[in-house]
Amino acid sequence: MPRSTYSKARLLALKRILERRTDERHPLTVPKLIAELERLDIPAERKAVYDDIRALQEDGLDIINDQHGYYVGSRQFQLSELKLLVDAVQSSKFITQRKSDELIAQLAALSSEHEEAELRRQVHVAGRIKSMNETIYYNIDSLSSAIAQRKQVSFRYFNWQVSFEGSSRFVKSFRREGARYRTSPWALFWASENYYLVAYDEDSGTPRHYRVDKMEDIRTEREPRLGTDVLGDFDPAEYSREVFGMFGGEARSLIIRFKEQLAGVVADRFGLDVFVSSDSPGWFRARVEAVASPQFFGWLAALEGGAEIAAPDDIRDEYRAFLLRALGQDI
Repeated sequence: MPRSTYSKARLLALKRILERRTDERHPLTVPKLIAELERLDIPAERKAVYDDIRALQEDGLDIINDQHGYYVGSRQFQLSELKLLVDAVQSSKFITQRKSDELIAQLAALSSEHEEAELRRQVHVAGRIKSMNETIYYNIDSLSSAIAQRKQVSFRYFNWQVSFEGSSRFVKSFRREGARYRTSPWALFWASENYYLVAYDEDSGTPRHYRVDKMEDIRTEREPRLGTDVLGDFDPAEYSREVFGMFGGEARSLIIRFKEQLAGVVADRFGLDVFVSSDSPGWFRARVEAVASPQFFGWLAALEGGAEIAAPDDIRDEYRAFLLRALGQDI
């Protein structure tokens, strides 16, 4: 092999060794780096290794030398950041387990092999429900591309229903008897542990949202998307708050009594600007804006007696009726 080719191979191999074999707790001395190179059948001398390290440093690789040897300091992602990303992937319900494993392996490759082992130890979390729909990963890519191109899309849309033919199981039930939907995509956003597409519906002249994991056979059409007059100033965060804050309907001003230990829950749900006042010992009152929907009532019920609707009376009556229906009792 020509000398220049050896030099390039040595430089690339040294970069991989430093990135994958070293970190702050696992530095390598020059003799050990030479030994690692020789394991790859790449001969190296001390001077050549010093020169290569200097070249990598000048190229932007953060190689640090301390009394114990050389190691890569700062990386594109620090270990704490990778842990957050790995846990987000593993806990995301819409990503299948197979795709989670693939993404985690790619994230882990951005760290040293010692840190990779630490990352892999944290991903085994029992009880996390993962999607069985592998296509959602590609649905998001297709929809993002259509949004960027400002093109219409078409797709089939389904719900899940129970089938009792043979063994009982969940099966797809396509809406519109399988006929294709056609709409103008404007944004993708994450809410209530699911991905949604917000699109302009030409027939109704209004925005609609669709669960991405329930979309199938997505096609980007040639026609430009419509709805600029309706969704031109679209704010995904505001739409999410209005539609998914506690689901559809008109927001009302409610006064709710909460146990004091639920202060963090209230702040997380309604923000820090909510007006609060003292109530009886151990309780406080909060004036909140919320849609009095079944989803909102279910959230209140999940607080196990830690929340009571104080006003208005008509919402109190709706909540009481919701609880009686949940018990199968006549209203």
